[in-house]
Amino acid sequence: MGSFNGHVLPGTLFLAVGLWRVWSAVSRFAADPPAFHVRAWCPLELPRAPRLLELYVVAGGAFLDMCLELGGGVLAGRGGG
Repeated sequence: MGSFNGHVLPGTLFLAVGLWRVWSAVSRFAADPPAFHVRAWCPLELPRAPRLLELYVVAGGAFLDMCLELGGGVLAGRGGG
């Protein structure tokens, strides 16, 4: 079972991505309800931001969480076994 500290960063990233998806869906629906359709991801429509930023954040956050879960016990002196 994980510690509180091991769940703060992944939970925060999960919450941020979830809020982004809710905001994106509501704003797209409010802009044009008949043309609204569900998307698997919400592209970022800023001039200088990568369009796939949401996917990068999810993939990077999952990788970071995996590294913290696997390496956190070793770094804290609680090696697996």
